Amino acid sequence: MLTVYKYPFVVDDYVNINMPKFSRVLSVQVQGVGGINDSPCIWAIVDTDSPLEVKRFRLVGTGHPIKEKEENLEFIGTFQLLGGRLVFHLFEIEEDLGLRNRRIKK
Repeated sequence: MLTVYKYPFVVDDYVNINMPKFSRVLSVQVQGVGGINDSPCIWAIVDTDSPLEVKRFRLVGTGHPIKEKEENLEFIGTFQLLGGRLVFHLFEIEEDLGLRNRRIKK
């Protein structure tokens, strides 16, 4: 069954999240009211009947270097923490770009 799930994550250079295979990330945002306990979250449309797989993400602060090849990164979105003092950009790491064609369609 298709469902939208929320995946909170901890800020780190690399983020690994177990999601059903062929999930499609919809958005990354911060859930909270602008305080120290705000949590960055990924929302994705998932097929709950699919087996889980690890999705790998790269989180980059503004002005920080990106070591991966650009063609292996799919931009997800930008979010801010601590009232905009920290700005992060989230990319999904995709080794096999052919997988994009088998995902849940937009």
